[in-house]
Amino acid sequence: MTDADWSLARRLAFRLVFLYWTLFLVPYVGAFVAGRLVERTIGLVMASLTAFVAEHLLRLPAGAAAQHPTGSGDTLFDFVQVLTVLLLAGVGTVVWSIVDRRRRTYATLASWLQVMLRYSLGLVLLSYGLAKLFPGQFPPPQLDRYLEPFGTSSPMGLLWTMMQSSATYTFFTGLIECTAGVLLFWQRTATIGALLAATAMTNVVMLNFTYDVPVKLYSVHLLAMSVFVLWPDLRRLADALVVARPVTRRPRLIWVAKYAVVIAILGLTIAQWRSLSARSRAERPPLYGIYEVETFTRDGQVAPPLLTDARRWRHLVFNNFGSVSIHRMDEGIDRYGTKLEPATHTLTLIGGPDPKRPAAIPLTYERSETSLKLSGTFEGALVDVTLKRFGDERQFLLVNRGFHWIQEYPFNR
Repeated sequence: MTDADWSLARRLAFRLVFLYWTLFLVPYVGAFVAGRLVERTIGLVMASLTAFVAEHLLRLPAGAAAQHPTGSGDTLFDFVQVLTVLLLAGVGTVVWSIVDRRRRTYATLASWLQVMLRYSLGLVLLSYGLAKLFPGQFPPPQLDRYLEPFGTSSPMGLLWTMMQSSATYTFFTGLIECTAGVLLFWQRTATIGALLAATAMTNVVMLNFTYDVPVKLYSVHLLAMSVFVLWPDLRRLADALVVARPVTRRPRLIWVAKYAVVIAILGLTIAQWRSLSARSRAERPPLYGIYEVETFTRDGQVAPPLLTDARRWRHLVFNNFGSVSIHRMDEGIDRYGTKLEPATHTLTLIGGPDPKRPAAIPLTYERSETSLKLSGTFEGALVDVTLKRFGDERQFLLVNRGFHWIQEYPFNR
């Protein structure tokens, strides 16, 4: 056995990884090299194998994991197909290990695998990057988005709207992906390209997972490809960036002082954020919630809920930390601080929309579990308001959507 020989574990791992990536990339490479006919043929074969695994190994109902392109990359079919590829790679590894048991190294084949992954990853990143440089993936928002309240959008819808609304940021992310993709095409720049790709894809994976975007499976594979391309240079990068820096010896007292300062800064920062976190989790204010105005009387006259009446309230929202927002019929919003005095049933609005003329508006209130009544002088008129509490943040899609591994359709609302 020579120094260049690989251990048995390394040879087995390489065979499995080589076969997995080859089988995973065959449909994409086949489409790029040989055209749509080859892509469809490979797709039909993989769909048949996936259906077999779904029905006979996983015992899923017939058709449960059927392929149906919907724009989602996290359908049940996609997950079963990944399992199918892994099983095929496992079987292939066993056969390969028996047939080629005398071989001690796969250095040349490993180099070709690196080339295949570099070019495949580079093409994908270039494709996604160009779709952001020339707005294709994130065109301007549809007009109905501008009228949709935040709370009624899905997490994916909020992320998409953010990307669509910021052409500059979208262009920047596209530039990063294009740069990484181009750098991967040359051996000399492949390391920096893979490092940039891994950084970009880590961000994409986190966005997909935290905003429930149904591209989790594919983005994780792209991140894994980035790490695999970077793998041979990880030790060299660690040596250059961490281990091999020249360090001059300093007096022991300097080191003690340094670590004492670092620990003190960390301790103070953690204590500060723990205090803020505890405050945000503190018991909610007594009036916390969203209230809908049922009746609004101004100087003894009932004000009907007309959208043209900018003085009539539509909703009243009591937030954490003692703030309240008045939502008017014309969609204007005024925000105030509050001071609540339960003994006298007084609610004082503090501050207001005009910082040059801060307000202190006392209102009397009566409340029950589901209703609230306010009365007092507001904007020069005597107002009497009855409100009905209809919920809090838990009723909105933006926060109650949850996390989903499998999505047959994108939930972009």
